[in-house]
Amino acid sequence: MKRLGVLIALWLFAGLPTLPEAGAQKQPDIGYLFPAGGERGHGVDVTVGGQFLAGVDGVYVVGEGVQAEVVEYRKPVPRNVLNQLAQKCRELNRRRQDHQINWLELNAEFTAFARSKKLPEMNLETFNKMRLKLRDPKRQPNPQLEEQVKLHLTIDDDAMPGGRELRLETALGLSNPMVFQVGQYPEVRESEPNDQADAGQKIEALPTVINGQVLPGDVDCFRFFARRGIRLVAMVEARRLIPYLADAVPGWFQATLSLRDAKGQEVAFSDDFGFHPDPAFCYKIPRDGQYVLAIHDAIFRGREDFVYRITLGEVPMITSMFPLGGEIDQNTTVRLNGWNLSPRNLKVKTEGKQAGFTLLSTRGGKWESNQFPFALGTLNGIHEAEPNDQPDQAQSVALPLMVNGRIGQSGDRDVYRFIGRQGQRLVAEIQARRLGSELDSLLQLTDAKGQRLSSNDDFQDKGAGLITHQADSLLQFTLPGAGTYFVSVSDTQNHGGEAYGYRLRLSAPQPDFKLRVVPSSINARPGMTVPLTVYALRRDGYEGQIDLRLVAMPSGFSISGGRIPAQQDKVQISLSVPGTPQEEPVPLHLEGWATIDGQEVRHAAVPADDMMQAFLYRHLVPMRQSLVSVQGRSRRGKPLRLLDPLPVELPVQGTAQIRLAAPKGPLLDALQLEVRDPTKGISVRKVSSDPAGWRIALTIQGDSIQVGQQGNLIIEAFRNWSRKGRDGKKKNRRVSLGILPAIPYDIVELGGVDAE
Repeated sequence: MKRLGVLIALWLFAGLPTLPEAGAQKQPDIGYLFPAGGERGHGVDVTVGGQFLAGVDGVYVVGEGVQAEVVEYRKPVPRNVLNQLAQKCRELNRRRQDHQINWLELNAEFTAFARSKKLPEMNLETFNKMRLKLRDPKRQPNPQLEEQVKLHLTIDDDAMPGGRELRLETALGLSNPMVFQVGQYPEVRESEPNDQADAGQKIEALPTVINGQVLPGDVDCFRFFARRGIRLVAMVEARRLIPYLADAVPGWFQATLSLRDAKGQEVAFSDDFGFHPDPAFCYKIPRDGQYVLAIHDAIFRGREDFVYRITLGEVPMITSMFPLGGEIDQNTTVRLNGWNLSPRNLKVKTEGKQAGFTLLSTRGGKWESNQFPFALGTLNGIHEAEPNDQPDQAQSVALPLMVNGRIGQSGDRDVYRFIGRQGQRLVAEIQARRLGSELDSLLQLTDAKGQRLSSNDDFQDKGAGLITHQADSLLQFTLPGAGTYFVSVSDTQNHGGEAYGYRLRLSAPQPDFKLRVVPSSINARPGMTVPLTVYALRRDGYEGQIDLRLVAMPSGFSISGGRIPAQQDKVQISLSVPGTPQEEPVPLHLEGWATIDGQEVRHAAVPADDMMQAFLYRHLVPMRQSLVSVQGRSRRGKPLRLLDPLPVELPVQGTAQIRLAAPKGPLLDALQLEVRDPTKGISVRKVSSDPAGWRIALTIQGDSIQVGQQGNLIIEAFRNWSRKGRDGKKKNRRVSLGILPAIPYDIVELGGVDAE
């Protein structure tokens, strides 16, 4: 029987060159970086906390001006080993009290015992420090954060301020990306204890960036001197560093920030800024003196991944701007609002630019401000003209166009009048929250008699992955007849002000799409196949098929199932990689193309990660780059190949078979195949030998199976493995060998080829 088991293993692993073992392995995961940034022109030591980081030997930074190297990997001591060390320590202390050994002998014996547990650097002193740390009520065990990697990062003198994406290369492949901020101000790191205002950590000079972590019940206080008349800005980066925490409510570190004067009186406070969860405030210092800044979680939660950066000083910060966008090839002057800005008018050159979003910034003295989103479009743009609060004051417009407007005060409403024709299809869309505006818009469409025809408060843009309150409006409507129509814009909360700008698009539908590809870090063994999910973010009613293909990729990379069927918003495809390892991670370039109104439209798929917020909500968070790591031993053999025409036709409520060119083996029955979700209603009945390789019999049944349905079959391969445990009992284990290349299918009328 032992020989039979060996034969099965050899056949399965050698005969399936395109099936990875990744289905059974853990994925390396970064939970936090601390500090989460550094000053340009300086080096910084960074601790990375996470899990499954063993074997780390490389760091990859997306973005220029930052180099990183691995210094050390630390794995937490298992709880049972800690108990054994504690028991050994108690035993040695009893012997020392009985004068059987002296202190030097005690330490030597303890060190030898630790080495026997594969802890070569452990001695009595380090063990006692570890026990004190474990007893600290502020530090609670978090398995997802226990492993640590020490890095050293070097930041170039001319590195541009802003975020970079940092990943670790481990024995299991690439980790998820984590944001590392390059800053322009001197930086300090918090030093405990600093919980009390009178014992707060002293900040020597402003401006500065304070890097810290909030642990359970923690309050971090910082003392500094400020001169009369300065406009002191304090702004936090917390959620911006780690967008979503799956196991925390509301799903991120909800920081609160307060400022007290020398008398202990609170003079400024913030627990958010506009709709941003990260707090910020500006306070004009009334007199020279000592001030204390304090930060903590709103409900005094905390752990190692509650990481923050506080920018503190008389620094520039943009809080809003108007207009929020401009027309391509038409230079625009933007009025900036905020603190410590100079100048406040910014000329934006748009010649040669492409439609989409860009980021604007300005200066305040020698410092660069934060960045603010700015939209670029092709429609004719105009500005709203007050008064336009009522239909009889409505501003006349001619479609199509883009209106740059603002709800300037509480109770304000902007009304626009246009002439429509019968059967005309209208799209009215607000861009505001997605451009940093505080407006929670409401759109309404009325006819000449004032009868409301359509309205919309919020619509969900899945491409805005960092916005949890989708507050922009969109309505689509077919006009019932020729005549005058009115579109009005207001704020649902009846608020207004300089930060309540918007862009209103009034046009016929402009069908289009965007793409997101998940995950952004892809790990595969040489010659293997891994699944990817591609999301279609459809616009203005486009429902057609989108074809997918790789572009500018090295030889040996290919995809299967490269289509998003009509009327579907996502599809699982598969990526096959070369049979030899790659020295560096390879950027993934995936493109979607479709024919819309007779024109070919192409868009690159934006890398993203599917993140969970607060145990429930999911968001597609965009990343700067997708990377594919291909590591391990080279694989030989021909890849699996489908022998049937694509897409395969599967009869509704019936059976079918598909044939694969694949290695043959005498023990095919040991292989188990299953169809992975989301292809519900299609299952593998059996797999058998075929003259060319394999024959897979499928059953197609279920209420969700309908004629015309399209998709990809993602079939996963398993084997059962059994061995004797330490107790002598036989234990069975089911091991995933990975997936087959994606198989496109169409559901057709009953009458296809039977599977028998």
